[in-house]
Amino acid sequence: MAGSEWDACTALRTAQPPNSTLSFGAIAISPYVDTVDGCTATLTGEVRQLEFASMYDTMYAAVPPPNGATYTQIDNHQIQINSSEWDCKMSWSEGSGPTAVLRSVRDNTCPNATQATTQILAALHSTPPTAPVTTLSFFAPDEPDESILGACVDWNNQGTTDGCLNYLPPTPPGSGQALLSAAEADPNVTCLASQDAVRTLFGPELRPIVFGGFCHFLAPDHTADIQIAFNASFAPDQYNLRQEDHRNPITVAEHPAFTAHHVYGSLGLMEWEVYASPGKDTSQPGYLSVDARLMPPRGVAIMSDHPPIDTSRSNLVVPLADALLRRYFPATS
Repeated sequence: MAGSEWDACTALRTAQPPNSTLSFGAIAISPYVDTVDGCTATLTGEVRQLEFASMYDTMYAAVPPPNGATYTQIDNHQIQINSSEWDCKMSWSEGSGPTAVLRSVRDNTCPNATQATTQILAALHSTPPTAPVTTLSFFAPDEPDESILGACVDWNNQGTTDGCLNYLPPTPPGSGQALLSAAEADPNVTCLASQDAVRTLFGPELRPIVFGGFCHFLAPDHTADIQIAFNASFAPDQYNLRQEDHRNPITVAEHPAFTAHHVYGSLGLMEWEVYASPGKDTSQPGYLSVDARLMPPRGVAIMSDHPPIDTSRSNLVVPLADALLRRYFPATS
């Protein structure tokens, strides 16, 4: 792709106004977004920010343009213009298929944004300078975009990987009450006990991490976060008590259980849960929980205006609970 050797900050520098000084920084769009490459620049002495970003465009074809959007042509590209009283954003697509990207330029006014877009487009279709180009741009969809070891590269909680621990295989704990107690004390036990079933149902590419006392299996495209918990101290009936939790009693592997469903529209997140008793009474301490959080793939930037989430894997939550209960808590008559 023309211009693929450019990084965002070097390209943005080509739009620098004369006799100005720019202070550069990275773009942070959303906790659930991996920007392919992005840069902001603050003009010293002015209350003005320039921004240039490139992100994967595979989902944007299904997103209708915002109300009030207009269009113009610059350098043979159709440019979408979205303006407000605070700034002006100009967006366009390049490429096709899984390597397609959506590029955008934002400035304080539309005339300034038009000028910056014209200069950046010209730069992207020319030979990049030999320096000071940094090698930040254009990660493949399944390539890590952070210098973080292990599966924590796919964990992003409120925009940070703080608190994420990579899975460390523990001593196998057995089953029944021993499993509940061991897993409550060490979530790595949960990862060990559940990884075969998770990967069989949701795919071998999911990798485990530990966060906040729970085991999570993460998809490298960030479309799925499967959280598993075994607990000896609390009862299933202590969870999902609100009407909006859509609690529904069921039986799983001859054990009493219930499902719950949540939609977090502003975050682009849908969640399906199962809480099951390892015995015969959901009011008694001890539970297995399976929580599937399904999201748009990495690179989707507008969480409140994204295409429909692929919910087909929500049908695997109960079978996963069933597999774990049958393996570790076989029902007795």
